[in-house]
Order: sequence, then structure tokens, then C-alpha cells
Amino acid sequence: MHIHHLKIGARLSLAFSAVMILTEVFALQDAGQADHRQVQRLADQKTTPVLKAYNDAGSYLKAITASGCLLLASFGVLAVLLGAALVWWLTCSIAVPLRRAAGPGIF
Repeated sequence: MHIHHLKIGARLSLAFSAVMILTEVFALQDAGQADHRQVQRLADQKTTPVLKAYNDAGSYLKAITASGCLLLASFGVLAVLLGAALVWWLTCSIAVPLRRAAGPGIF
């Protein structure tokens, strides 16, 4: 799943979340209120939900794509069957009256 497959709203939301997380982490680090391990733990805690949402969006898009392909294939099969039925009906509606009009010996 690549970020280009997400809609613009989802991309903006992910970007905004990432900027907010980095701003908070760098502010703590610059203020000297947290050492490297605390900053790393805070970054992991903040980024895990964002990455989970990103992966969930990817799974959702894969499910939509799969169902769309199945629906498209179903409509294709239905169109072929309907076309075959219409061809059979049209052929019968022309051939049967011609056979009746021509008599028993021609067809």
C-alpha cells in the first residue's frame, strides 16, 4: 500500500499527524525535558496509532478493490449471458415464422 493510493483527505491527515508528533517530540528534546530513550518511546507511542490507521486504510482499499473486481466480473458474465439469450430469442423469432411461411420442405 502506497500513500499515493489514499485519498487527499487521508494523506493530509497522515501528514498533519506526523508533523504534530515530530513537533511535540522535538520540543521535548530541545527543552531538555527528556533524554533520547524517552523521546524515542514517546515517538513510538505517538506514531504507532498513525501507522496502524495507515495500514487499516490500506486493508480497506484492498478489500474495496477486490469487491470491485468481483462485481465487474459478475457484470461481464451477466452481460455475456444476457447477450446470448437475446441472440437466441432474436434468431428464433425470425427463423420460426420463416419456417412456417415457407412450408415443411424448405427448412
